[in-house]
Amino acid sequence: MHECRYELLGRVVLLANRWSRYHVAAYLLGNGLLWAVNRLTSDVWWAFWPFFVWSLLLASHFFLIRGFRADDAWADKRAERLLGRAYDSDHIRRIERSYRDHSMPGAHDLNPPDEPREPSGR
Repeated sequence: MHECRYELLGRVVLLANRWSRYHVAAYLLGNGLLWAVNRLTSDVWWAFWPFFVWSLLLASHFFLIRGFRADDAWADKRAERLLGRAYDSDHIRRIERSYRDHSMPGAHDLNPPDEPREPSGR
């Protein structure tokens, strides 16, 4: 029973992925046409609501596809990419090291309550 459900879900995601380009093209063409008709026929911007609803549907389509593509390999790759972009990671590692070595100057809130605090020097 569960295998059938997962197989059906896999087919839905595959179809959603396949049709995403058509959905984006229809969105762009349809909204361009709506905008042109709105500009030519009225001073009131009545095309806002079709734009808004269609945008929500396209965003839902996008998040559906992206959400089902995420797996452990994607998460690991994304974490490595984010760590590689952490420009300040060396600074953070130095702070962690100085805290572990108790060489961090001044009192801070990270000390456990049973450890004596250094005077603040005032």
